Amino acid sequence: MCLSGPLGAGKTCFVRGAMRALGVRNTVSSPTFTLAHEARGRVPVAHLDFYRLEVPAEERGLVEYLDGRHVVFVEWAERDRSFWPRRVFEVKIENRAGSNRLIRIKRPD
Repeated sequence: MCLSGPLGAGKTCFVRGAMRALGVRNTVSSPTFTLAHEARGRVPVAHLDFYRLEVPAEERGLVEYLDGRHVVFVEWAERDRSFWPRRVFEVKIENRAGSNRLIRIKRPD
């Protein structure tokens, strides 16, 4: 699941809720400085953040998460589209008035 939106749009909050729904019980925070966090719920989950990605994700060894076993959430995914698998959910979050958000989800074709 590739997430995009401005700083503070709620990408990590979205991932936190999705991971909770997948049975992840540990605290979910943004992996901005580490690039990746792994968790285990009903399935293995990888939470990636490309905000500070300086080299392609493939060079950082992050493609290992696309093994078909993990559910993968990527914040700031637009920073490395070469990483995206062929079939991907795109989540775009926009800030609206106050604390409102518009979330658009495009499912794979």
